[in-house]
Amino acid sequence: SKSGILPDKNDKHVNFEFPLFGKELKILDRNQKSSDEYKMTPDEQYFLGTKYFETKSYEESDANLSALLESGLPINNEVYKEVVRMLLHIAIYKNQTERIVRYFEILKEKYPDLIIPFDKIIKVGQAYKNLNEFERAYLVFRATIEASFVKESNVGGVLNQEGSPLGNVEFMKNLI
Repeated sequence: SKSGILPDKNDKHVNFEFPLFGKELKILDRNQKSSDEYKMTPDEQYFLGTKYFETKSYEESDANLSALLESGLPINNEVYKEVVRMLLHIAIYKNQTERIVRYFEILKEKYPDLIIPFDKIIKVGQAYKNLNEFERAYLVFRATIEASFVKESNVGGVLNQEGSPLGNVEFMKNLI
């Protein structure tokens, strides 16, 4: 406008199209919509995916977190671990055998100290079995049983320390 600092779009002496890296920068009228497609930032994808995961909206969470991984952009190590962990849980929920194995393999290789809950690790073993990866299924089930046995046998040790050696023996007999 004539009273403002910026020129009005109707001013003939001003070129409103600017070359910018082979593209044109176009100034839009106040109520005109942009034709540019909106793309979420990695932060938006992560935080939306996380919030959807927390509310068990797994389809939306999967879409955001998968898009983040597939973007190829570098991701902070802790964020990457959380994204893959959530995607493993989503794949288990959706019973997606190949994705279960893919995300489990990533977690097993990069984060071997990460603890996967018992009910989830059983599904991982089942996924290997469904893919006819019988040796891997066996290894997952065996490791799960061994870890479970060690955890349960610690209860027997506590019973023994508490002065109940017969309770310990009875507990261990039931465990075996």
